[in-house]
Amino acid sequence: TAKGELRTSSIFRAIVKMFSDLRFQIINPKDDFICPITLEPFKDPVILVDDGRIYERAAIEEWLEGHDLNLLTNLPLKTKELRPATDLKNKLKAMATEEGLRAAASRFMEFYLFELCFGATGKDVKESKLIVDFVAMLAGKKLKEMRKTAVDVVPSDAGKSFLLRKILELPDPKLKGKATEMIHKVMAMTVKKAKYLGTNLCVNYASVQEQIFAEKTLTVGDALAVMPELTSALDQLEFQFKGKNSHPVEKVLTTIAKLRHVIVIFANGIDQVLQATEDKKEEKTKAQALKPDVLKLSKALEPVFQSKATMVRSLRMFLLKNLERSRGVSFLRSAMLVSPLSECKWLKDWKNTSEPGLIRFLGSNKLPNTNPFKAQSLFSDVHVALSTGLDPKTSGFKELEAICTQTFTQKKESIPALKGALLAAIFHECYLLKVLEDVPAATRNQIKKLAAWVKSSPNLAFLSAQEREFIAFFAWEEAANGFLLQLTPESKTEDIVLFRVLVHVAVAALSSAENSLPRFFYGLIFKPETCVNKWLPCMLEDAQAMAVRILGGRWYKCSNGHAYFVDKCGRPTVVQKCATCGVKIGGLNHNLLPGQVDLDSGLEGNTNYSQKTKALDKSEPNYCLKEAKEESAPFETVRSMTPISDRSQRLLMHCALLAGSIVSGKTWVKRVTKLFNKTISAKAHKNTAGFLADHIRGDWKVLTKLVRKSPDDVGILLHSLLNDLVLPNKQVATNTIPPMLVEAKKPPVQGIHSWVVLDTIPKRNAFETHFGKNNVDVVFDSKNMAPRLEASQKLFAQDSEDGAQVFTQELMEKSDIKIMPASMRQEHSPALWRYRSPFSLEDFTMELNLSEDNKANFPVLSAFLSSEKNLQALQYFPAAIEFQTLLLQKFNRALTKEAAQKLTIGQAISKASDKKRWRDAFQGYVQAWNLGWKFVERFTCLEIPDMYKKFSIDEKTPITMVLPQEKDEGICGLGIMNYLSRRHNQFVEIIYEKLLLRGQELQRNSSRKNVVSSKFFSVAHTLKYDLEGKFVPFVAKQCVSIGDDGATIYNFNNAEQYLLDVFFVGKPLVEMELRMVQYTDDEGAVNTLLLKEKVDQEPLTREEQKQILNELGSPAMAHKAMRLLETCISFLQATGGSYIQKIGVGDKFLIEYVKDVLLMKDVDFGSHTIQSKIKLKHIDSLWKTLRDFTVKDPFENVHARYKEVLGADEGKRLQQDAKGLDLETLVPTMQELIIQRLIEPQTSASAPIADFIGWAPVGDNYMNEMEWFKHFPKGIQMQYIVDVYKLLSESFTQNE
Repeated sequence: TAKGELRTSSIFRAIVKMFSDLRFQIINPKDDFICPITLEPFKDPVILVDDGRIYERAAIEEWLEGHDLNLLTNLPLKTKELRPATDLKNKLKAMATEEGLRAAASRFMEFYLFELCFGATGKDVKESKLIVDFVAMLAGKKLKEMRKTAVDVVPSDAGKSFLLRKILELPDPKLKGKATEMIHKVMAMTVKKAKYLGTNLCVNYASVQEQIFAEKTLTVGDALAVMPELTSALDQLEFQFKGKNSHPVEKVLTTIAKLRHVIVIFANGIDQVLQATEDKKEEKTKAQALKPDVLKLSKALEPVFQSKATMVRSLRMFLLKNLERSRGVSFLRSAMLVSPLSECKWLKDWKNTSEPGLIRFLGSNKLPNTNPFKAQSLFSDVHVALSTGLDPKTSGFKELEAICTQTFTQKKESIPALKGALLAAIFHECYLLKVLEDVPAATRNQIKKLAAWVKSSPNLAFLSAQEREFIAFFAWEEAANGFLLQLTPESKTEDIVLFRVLVHVAVAALSSAENSLPRFFYGLIFKPETCVNKWLPCMLEDAQAMAVRILGGRWYKCSNGHAYFVDKCGRPTVVQKCATCGVKIGGLNHNLLPGQVDLDSGLEGNTNYSQKTKALDKSEPNYCLKEAKEESAPFETVRSMTPISDRSQRLLMHCALLAGSIVSGKTWVKRVTKLFNKTISAKAHKNTAGFLADHIRGDWKVLTKLVRKSPDDVGILLHSLLNDLVLPNKQVATNTIPPMLVEAKKPPVQGIHSWVVLDTIPKRNAFETHFGKNNVDVVFDSKNMAPRLEASQKLFAQDSEDGAQVFTQELMEKSDIKIMPASMRQEHSPALWRYRSPFSLEDFTMELNLSEDNKANFPVLSAFLSSEKNLQALQYFPAAIEFQTLLLQKFNRALTKEAAQKLTIGQAISKASDKKRWRDAFQGYVQAWNLGWKFVERFTCLEIPDMYKKFSIDEKTPITMVLPQEKDEGICGLGIMNYLSRRHNQFVEIIYEKLLLRGQELQRNSSRKNVVSSKFFSVAHTLKYDLEGKFVPFVAKQCVSIGDDGATIYNFNNAEQYLLDVFFVGKPLVEMELRMVQYTDDEGAVNTLLLKEKVDQEPLTREEQKQILNELGSPAMAHKAMRLLETCISFLQATGGSYIQKIGVGDKFLIEYVKDVLLMKDVDFGSHTIQSKIKLKHIDSLWKTLRDFTVKDPFENVHARYKEVLGADEGKRLQQDAKGLDLETLVPTMQELIIQRLIEPQTSASAPIADFIGWAPVGDNYMNEMEWFKHFPKGIQMQYIVDVYKLLSESFTQNE
């Protein structure tokens, strides 16, 4: 079918019918899936043969064990036989696939509607009948092809609005006119029938008009410019549902849409003006510049908010909703009490109506209208007694004294609760008054008396001196050292919310028993010195222990004590360099090099495979966080804590630390800075209070971002958490915590049975687990957060705030519009004035990453969104490969290193025959470099030097920066290609894992088709995607819905499946086969150790070696053959990467490999023997033969330390000892070890040669295990090894 023919009504209806029929077959709504016994959905349904009914197996079996009568009929059972309910089981399985069908339908319709019908070729859509179907669908009508179980092909409001806009913006003027007219008519009909404006189609139409208007109206100035037009159209809001209207529905909706956006701009302006802080000068400057226009817009909106239209209350509430969603209820209340809102006539008039809900919600000041301490034990009694004592008419605090005395003498177990209640009541009743401009003198006087009473009353003998001082501070007593976060009349509402959390930390600390987790905060506030050299939660992880935990595998230490790990079997198969000190690490044939030891002493000497290292946690004690601005990454956590758990514990800990400054006076800085490690910020020592205050604000900002709630709501949840933590059932015994694991020969450290100090690492870990996983994660669980928040708000509400709660419920849109009376929907048009949160990919990502279950269930989506910046370079991977290949083909072994360093990329391109191909490939390489290089830290164990980390690539760059080599600048070209291949393969592995779990095994292990060589890697194989153009619009349209309570609901499954279907399914792993560059002055640079790990090698006979050299005739011909051989070795070493070991190609002829695999057709090695007899298993021996023939001194690059001449007598003894040695094995092995391991002076000159060569592999054994090796002299030192080799080589030649 031609593409255009698919855009017809008949095709569209056929698609809808197909999905409708599929769903009808999957689930028939008449079927009953509920067990008559359990009244729960079936899990394992069975048929009772006696009556033919279906029951849950476990339930009916339990009944039959004790009864002989039928459960439902009460008649005697003829049989107790049960049979599987196969048909119902199949239907239950089908129900599980229903969501999959919905997702598939939405993705298919996404393509049909927005790619085919309204994509790049949308101008070709001609059929008006298809548009009629779309409009009918948007109006909520079902096509005749749809069953009752039809799948909603455009389920989200965003998707419907997007489709409607596409129809309204059809490129064909004639079709567009007809479609627009039809939409207007259908809207009028739906309004007439419903008798209210907020029908589904009308809401979507208004949403589209708001989008169009918003694209042109961006600033407060833009909004001011359109206000005259909107003011003149206010009569349109007085829509009549009886009789004829002077304004059509579409005009009314367009005006509402424009007013909505102007109100949004006004709310944002108020937010910016009121939230500008003194310490952020740039923010304050912008706010001051904006304020005059905000005041003008406020004045211009007066007629709007004073309109006589019945929906005017909805307009006002819409403004309040925007302000509340921005900063929370407290901010809204505060904003309504200050300019510009406090000066608005419409708000004054609204107050004058004496609407109870508004008046109680607003209050007369910015004091909080909730009290989170109401749930505190003894708070109610203490609060009442305190209120009585503060009354100027009473004499003293007798009722309070009575409570204290009774508790102290009769209920000593309640003393901690009394301390907390006393602090909470004094804070709530007294300290909060500091935010008011004017506090009556009589009240001030009573508070002063209260402070004196707290400090001196004998009835408070249960308080320590520090506790008295601390509580007295909240009775307006000045702290000796001052206090940085004190409340004042200038404090913003968010300051009050945050400060109240700080106080609640102290309340919980005072209220808690020794076994309660908040007792830890008590130590930080009142006894910080006891925490010195102890552990704190959320501090940095021991990097080594973290690496072992995350990477797994088996870990070793190099000869200088630096750690490295070996994955797969856990035993080394390759020799590399230590990233820290550069010494050789690893080993060959699963055997460690001399000097290497296990990181885990428990594995020392264990040569078994697949052993896992257990690392000793050596994380530092004390406080070791950097400045707040450097700790702002929301998802960086330690020890597998969730981001919210980590940030919550940090916030509460910092609050406790800063609260301690109230009581410690001038000694506080000295006492608390002992907790700080010397390596952290200087500000922590110079301005300790400022350092901690910055952290509190920073933690608060990150936490509100993570939770995705207003500051008010986050505060309420934290108060709920702290209330829970002091409950008796939340106490956690510490005697079950294991002692600290320590190094051998040191005794274990036992912890005391209290949480005041975390004196061992296991205790710190236990605290984080109990506090985080068992408490924070429960409170902030996204599934249960909304009901907990609602319950807490009701619990914390003041007794006189019932009316305010009703108003708040309306503000939060808790009512379901669908069940509202038609008269209310007609009068207020609530659906048109509902708050619509704009889609945010950041918010979507936050919600996904907050739950560990989400990460496990949607691994591809999670990995994509969390590492999208790291993936951007991968689309340029093929071009990067091509450019590096072009350079290698042209310049490998064609230039000296010095000449290559002088040749720029631009000069190389100018000399190319196909300049366009070179330039296109280079542009792709530059893009890959710019997007990927910043993430490259090292290549395997080679760390990228600092001088290269900020390097940029352009045509002036030397080609040596691109040509790959394991030294100097060559590691840059090597590093970027390794990064691209590793990132690609890591992500593809995640995709494969997802498909395996979903039952879509791609059988990559049984077929090579899903592993592509880098030589054939193309654009089709890349992980290329369109984030902003395709993925984000799809998620916004198809993966977002709004619940009845107004909450945003995300469909992560649909989003992940879209990523797989559209961008990532079928992508192969890449096998890197790029060879290293060889410069003409790099003699002997090829290292064949890795080759032996890939292909088993056999030596050439002496006769074969002589025949090859005779056929070549000259060093020049041998040199030419070496160049070809180097190419083979490079590719063989790269082949298989981490997927292949010991590839079985040793018996393949060398010439066949060169022609068939390397695709080098016309190759001549210059030797008939090489062409006809040499196989890949001989390549190592052939290379050494050619090298020795062409290189005058094979030891030219060996360090001078090892070239001392052996004395004449020692030389004679050595030649005598040589008679007992296997020189045919020893001599070539020694030569290879000297050439490849003694370039740098890493081995001591005085070390015995026997130890150095003794661990060299000989077949399946080591040389020191061979019987003949006992004749090798044990006392000769490494400084003579070159001379020893020459003497032994002479003996070997003479013996031949």
